[in-house]
Amino acid sequence: MAASAGVVSSAALIMTGVFTVFMTLSAIEYKMLGLGMALAILIDATVVRGVLLPAAMSLLGERAWSRTTGSIARAPSAEPSRVAGAWRRPRVRQAQPVQRRSSALNG
Repeated sequence: MAASAGVVSSAALIMTGVFTVFMTLSAIEYKMLGLGMALAILIDATVVRGVLLPAAMSLLGERAWSRTTGSIARAPSAEPSRVAGAWRRPRVRQAQPVQRRSSALNG
């Protein structure tokens, strides 16, 4: 996590700057979008990644890094050979020639 902290912080700073520019536009929708996104990114980069994530990792300890052995690991395979009828070619109707009707208006 420490190795990627600089990259994440730089990306958050750039995105915050971009969304802050939205607040200079005339439409109120763009201003609301810019303010909301800039605040969300700042909160994510500071509170979530700076406080909550390290706290959760320290509480979980080794369990945060271990692989799951629950039902996710034992999920059935989705290989096409095991799925019933996965590779059956759909039946395609042959095109029928269009029969032209003679019309009384055409003579």
